[in-house]
Amino acid sequence: MVVEKRNPIPVKEAIQRIVNQQSSMPAITV
Repeated sequence: MVVEKRNPIPVKEAIQRIVNQQSSMPAITV
């Protein structure tokens, strides 16, 4: 998984978006 450092999006939120897209794993809540 590559996290774009350009975007100021938090890593947690980025992971949630990716997980939501896959929709095969439960949403990650940290």
